[in-house]
Amino acid sequence: MDKTIWAVGGGKGGTGKSFVASSLGLSLAGLGHDVVLVDADLYRALKTFKPLLILNMARNERDDLLGKSIAQVTRRHLLLDLRFLGTVPYDVRLHGCLIDRTPFLTAHPASDVAASFRRIAEDLAASGVPASRPDESRKPDAL
Repeated sequence: MDKTIWAVGGGKGGTGKSFVASSLGLSLAGLGHDVVLVDADLYRALKTFKPLLILNMARNERDDLLGKSIAQVTRRHLLLDLRFLGTVPYDVRLHGCLIDRTPFLTAHPASDVAASFRRIAEDLAASGVPASRPDESRKPDAL
């Protein structure tokens, strides 16, 4: 089955977008389709949206250049500050980990792949990219 992304939107709050999206998702699931539903406040999200790019299964230096080029084109033509974080090299052992459902980084901690992810994580941590944690300064909504 082809993958399809559907968006339910509207400019005003309280119009039933979440109800429509969840009802449609449940109905599609009831028909046997796999459904992933994301309900997001796009207005708030887009104000702080900072896309990141990691090029996976890189096989050579040209793939690294490709990632840099994608980031440049995105900045120039889409006016979106896409940050290229680097590449993760191809490793034939990945398929076996997928079959065994074993995390690759646990099974092969000394691999080039693991080193790439550690470097990318260190760069992210050093750049101050916020962790995905609830804003503790916000007061809970009154019931």
